[in-house]
Amino acid sequence: MHISLALRQKTLVVWGPTDPIKLLPDLLIKQKLVQICQVENLLCSPCLWSDRSRSCILKPCVSAQEPVKLLEIYRAMLAANC
Repeated sequence: MHISLALRQKTLVVWGPTDPIKLLPDLLIKQKLVQICQVENLLCSPCLWSDRSRSCILKPCVSAQEPVKLLEIYRAMLAANC
């Protein structure tokens, strides 16, 4: 992600437990260089706990990602570049 964004390439980001709005520069979001895929409405998200790897066993922010949805978003990104 870091390299592709540094090269100003459109990037599909499968986001985990943190808050992308706090961690990504506004310019990347405004220029639509980033397509964020994040599971919505999790009570535990966003989390920035330093002991997250030990305290979070199920990791619903990652395990609940839908591969079909990610593929659809990726295909739409490719089609937009044609």
